[in-house]
Amino acid sequence: DQAATVLGMARLARLLKRTDLAVCARRLGARLVRELKPYRNDAQALCLVETKRTFLDANAWLVLALLELRGEGDTRQLDRTLAKLGRFLLRQRQPDGQLVCERNYPSAKINPHVSLSASSVAVIALVRLYEATGQRTFLDAASAALEFIVHGQVEGREMDRLPSDAGLLEAMDALYTFTRNQSLVE
Repeated sequence: DQAATVLGMARLARLLKRTDLAVCARRLGARLVRELKPYRNDAQALCLVETKRTFLDANAWLVLALLELRGEGDTRQLDRTLAKLGRFLLRQRQPDGQLVCERNYPSAKINPHVSLSASSVAVIALVRLYEATGQRTFLDAASAALEFIVHGQVEGREMDRLPSDAGLLEAMDALYTFTRNQSLVE
């Protein structure tokens, strides 16, 4: 996934203090931002579209990548883009807390594909958006989504039947950092 690649390059550039990697990450990130499309009739929501579909994880990875690149260049424009991507993520919430992992574009028809890893990275992105903006709605959506995941994938399972998804552990840790909700990590 290109957005995950941007995130990896941006983090590596920061860690290794490599300006060439940072330049490459910014260029690829800017290209992905130019490819964003409006979500349904909501001018305040943007999403990446791949093969006439939107994927929760691709958009969440892009949020994380742009947050990593924040402070590089025009931060105001980046913040506007992040707000619109965040709105797209929020629009994927279902009443039970589940996040829609895939939709057709432009119809927004839900594809029944469910992905633990996509939902986990979206929880992480929502928590990071809360961290960057202070907007409680991101944290609330992350909490509801993680509760849905925990109730469906973790609770009542024997240790050898638990999901082996590192993203889920990172999502739990990220959310716990801000909520201190013991029920999600026990």
